[in-house]
Amino acid sequence: MEDFQNEEMQQPEVHNEAPQAEPQVEQQEPQSNGIDWGGDIARFFTQDLKDMFLAVIKRPATGALKWLDETKSKSIVMPICMTVLSFVLVTFLSFLIARIKLGSLMGFIGLKFGTFLALGTMPIFFAIFVAGAMFGLFAIKKNPDFILAIRHAGVHVFLFTLAIVVMLVTMLIFGTSKIGILIMALVAICAISMGFSIARNAINKYEAENKEGFSWYVAPLAVIISLWLAYTIASAMMPSAMLSLLL
Repeated sequence: MEDFQNEEMQQPEVHNEAPQAEPQVEQQEPQSNGIDWGGDIARFFTQDLKDMFLAVIKRPATGALKWLDETKSKSIVMPICMTVLSFVLVTFLSFLIARIKLGSLMGFIGLKFGTFLALGTMPIFFAIFVAGAMFGLFAIKKNPDFILAIRHAGVHVFLFTLAIVVMLVTMLIFGTSKIGILIMALVAICAISMGFSIARNAINKYEAENKEGFSWYVAPLAVIISLWLAYTIASAMMPSAMLSLLL
């Protein structure tokens, strides 16, 4: 009897515990490699716009390229924001100045708000054409980076907008006097020259040493043709009265 009890005591205890469930791993949604629109838009208005302005002013030839390389904004948000901002500034500032300078004569000569909307489309067309031109030039140099071409177009639109705003303010202050025309001409020449340098230096990054002829001649041509096409399309939507004021 004692042996039987000892055997019972020596038997291993059997635990009827339910099998433990394997710990559930929380499935995280795969991170999207898309554009952070909110962050990039906020960064553009709070930081990028100021930094781009300082870079271009301090180093007119190479500052824009240095900024494009160092900025955190590597997406297409910057050029889109810059183009929209340019459209708004050119449209409303030109309308406001015409309203101040002409007053009630605007209706008499047929200038309506839609006329200035047509003028505001010029930076949009310029952005499209200069982006296409830069992409073509990059492709020739075996670097067909379309996003980079669009980002370069944003810098060109920035220069265009800066020049237009200064010229419109000059027109408001000095009108069409000799000093006003001189200031506007100098601003236009400086902006176009800076555009030439930016396009030329961008292409030079992919040039072989001692072979700058391609970028030296083709880059300015691309900028000029883009400006001419943008003006041609925008002017086709304007009445002749508006064209007489611009020319």
